[in-house]
Amino acid sequence: MQTEFGTVPDRCPICMEKDIKRNVNHDIERYSVACPVCGEYHIDRSPYLYGLDRPETKERAHELSGLIRERCEEARRATQGSSSRIRKRYRDMILHIKSLDPDKIDELLSGVPKTAKEKADRLLQALARNSKHPGAPVRIDPETDYPWAYTEGSRELKVYYLEHLLHRDLISKDGGQYVITVKGWERIEKLAESRAGSRIAFVAMSFDKKDPRLKGLYEEAISKGIKSAGYKPLLVSLEHHNEKICDRIVADIRKSRFLVADFTRHRQNVYFEAGFAMGLGMQVIWLCHKKDIAPRKVHFDTRQYNHIVWEEDKLAELQQRLKERIWATIGVGPIKPPTDS
Repeated sequence: MQTEFGTVPDRCPICMEKDIKRNVNHDIERYSVACPVCGEYHIDRSPYLYGLDRPETKERAHELSGLIRERCEEARRATQGSSSRIRKRYRDMILHIKSLDPDKIDELLSGVPKTAKEKADRLLQALARNSKHPGAPVRIDPETDYPWAYTEGSRELKVYYLEHLLHRDLISKDGGQYVITVKGWERIEKLAESRAGSRIAFVAMSFDKKDPRLKGLYEEAISKGIKSAGYKPLLVSLEHHNEKICDRIVADIRKSRFLVADFTRHRQNVYFEAGFAMGLGMQVIWLCHKKDIAPRKVHFDTRQYNHIVWEEDKLAELQQRLKERIWATIGVGPIKPPTDS
């Protein structure tokens, strides 16, 4: 394909699949790619044109395909039932590749499965993501679905990992379709419980220093409330991230037990971080200032949830209510609370 930027390859720069759909945004020099192997993602012009052009990055192409496919399906699950605008903005935020340099690849792939056992578990979790309900069959096309197990190709998926799950009675086969067995769902629940051992509570909130209502919100209420409930708060400032969900934040959410989201000022990053957590099956605790909780202000997608409504002159009350909500929905945490809590 010839454009004003030169010749653009007609293939996915990650897996080299040619049967793709692609749109070009010339204003920001970014491509939107829909690949049957990797899924849907955005990629800047330079990495799209040159792809994985170094030996050390080409060797990890299958891992990158697996990561993108997994993120794509998690995004789809997190935004199910949302408007098309919300779905698009969500994809923009967590499925945007800016670089394919070796250092960036290492950072992106720091959490991908390495062992055969880990890959088999990811395959089982992928089947669960694509299963409408327990007992529902899932059709697998090994030629396009091999990223589910982070394998290098279809043969490894068929001969090794699917056979492994069948042999362990975690799935059953019916023609070209697979069904997760009761034993398989028990394994999936056990994998989910591994997060339940986490002591971390991720906090998503606005960092607008010009809003006086937010002064002391984290230090005097949210942090203290989480600590008094027996958990460790984790807050990542987005000042230098242009309100985009970066890979570090995605990794931090994944390792957290639950997420506390304050929707005061209705920042997009808070909505999307909460949505990502929900897509992982994680509990979200919702907060919002009294003046921002009006029906026309809170986004339709979160209006259905029970927010803890707070006021800036009652932060001690918010701390107590947050602690009680955590105990009621998550349980008492494993960390001994401070003596002043």
